[in-house]
Amino acid sequence: WKSLPNELENLSSLTRLDLKFYLSLTSLLNELAKLSSLTIFNLFGCLSLISFPNEFAYLSSLIILNLFGCLSLTSLLNEFANLSSLTILILSGFSSL
Repeated sequence: WKSLPNELENLSSLTRLDLKFYLSLTSLLNELAKLSSLTIFNLFGCLSLISFPNEFAYLSSLIILNLFGCLSLTSLLNEFANLSSLTILILSGFSSL
């Protein structure tokens, strides 16, 4: 899979999403914004991830975001500033950011 299944949006009580080493993931769904309880999002080693949807900024409960090794990621959203609960952001390993 190059993207996540649409059914993921139905997991509104999900608090942790670990996609570590999901090597073929290139994009995230806009529906991720419906994961309102998400506090930990681990994208460690998602080598093909290129960008985030604008709706990502609505993850207001997000505390930890791990983007270590997301080598294809070329930019971060200005909307990341709206992630008011975010306390840990791991950005190591970028080649083009």
